[in-house]
Amino acid sequence: MNRRGSATEALGLAIGHVKTMLLQPFDVARWLMLGFIAFLAYLGHGGYLIDTRFNNALNRDNPAWQSVRDSVNLAYEHRVAMAVVLFFVIFAVLVIWVLFEWLSARATFVYIDDVATNRSQLVRPWKEHGEEADSLFFWRLTFLLSAGLIRMILSVPVIIGVLSAIRADEDITFSRILGSSGVPLVLPLIILIVLAESMVRMTLSDFVAPVQYLQRIRCGAAMRVVLGLIRNDPGSFILFYVLKILILLVTIVVGRALGCNACVAVCCFCCVGFPVIQQILFQPLYIFNRSFSLFFLQGFGPDLDVFGPGAPGGGLQGPPLAPPPSSPVPSWTSTPWPPAPAPPEGEPPAPEPPDGEPPAPGSEPEHPPAASTPSVPPESVPLSAWPEPPYASPAEPPAAPSTEPPAWPPAEPTAEPPPSGPEPPSSGAEPDPEKDSGRG
Repeated sequence: MNRRGSATEALGLAIGHVKTMLLQPFDVARWLMLGFIAFLAYLGHGGYLIDTRFNNALNRDNPAWQSVRDSVNLAYEHRVAMAVVLFFVIFAVLVIWVLFEWLSARATFVYIDDVATNRSQLVRPWKEHGEEADSLFFWRLTFLLSAGLIRMILSVPVIIGVLSAIRADEDITFSRILGSSGVPLVLPLIILIVLAESMVRMTLSDFVAPVQYLQRIRCGAAMRVVLGLIRNDPGSFILFYVLKILILLVTIVVGRALGCNACVAVCCFCCVGFPVIQQILFQPLYIFNRSFSLFFLQGFGPDLDVFGPGAPGGGLQGPPLAPPPSSPVPSWTSTPWPPAPAPPEGEPPAPEPPDGEPPAPGSEPEHPPAASTPSVPPESVPLSAWPEPPYASPAEPPAAPSTEPPAWPPAEPTAEPPPSGPEPPSSGAEPDPEKDSGRG
């Protein structure tokens, strides 16, 4: 943690943060998502590696010189048509540029959130910080349009000098351009405006946007906070900008050593694929550039710490944890046998019958003896060795209910006729032997 507001300490912390995000652990999908977000965040602007080896590109010995001269002469002959075409071209370029700036402002907050929380998310921070991103977008748009308009007005003498040299069939050299009227006066102003524009864009991206992200305020209020920090400690910010310029120079030197002599970070709508691949491959450099300013701000107090637990994204998270091992599926072979219930206290155990004799009826105890838990679970029996179940005859189908209606009215029960013989003696009277002998 940077506790002193030191740019050099923030440099070392940024290098360690690159290792944490991209190598602990290494995840290809994480690289792809972060590369795409970085592409959107730096869309339409960024570092420009300009090739200064002109090699007299615009002189009469160049094969393309004659075609350039013919095009300029044709434009002079059809001024009105060329003005209309130029107007629509500039309008289309402005529309595309405004769209790129809006996407860049939104993705700037997404990239800050991902770097500060060690995540690779797009949807959640895109929605959470939409209001702050729109405020940053309007500030960028107003400043860049104003600076671009001033730069275009100051560039008019330079453009006239170049076109005059082409029509006169003269070589376009630096001395020839400086010889034009007004160029020696406006050229230093153009250089100063370009430098100021670069510093303002760097300040908006490195400091103003993180302050907006932390305090949920608009761009104007965040700019006042940053200017207050610069007034209180100008030396630290000067050292930060010096280190930033040195890092840019080292990047240019490395790029030239690798053969990248063209304007590499220029985003063009017809060459979208190459910048995306570039941001994916050079993702360590982009994460370092983003986290360098975040760790530098961390040294100015806990209210400017995007990695702390009170930050909007929850602060810096640890590396993603590996999923826990899945538990084995329980089976009857791995489940211990439950013990049988014990007999109640005071009841004597039932006597065991002799070997070979069945137990007497009624001698079985009410509670069977507890079965001991086997120490080794029985082995599973394959399905082919299971005994076949006894054959069960199919049950007879139930009789169908009768559909005939019952007879009405029901027949009355008939009385049985009385018996025709002598009445039998009652069961309570005893027979008289004298009467029986007289009758005989």
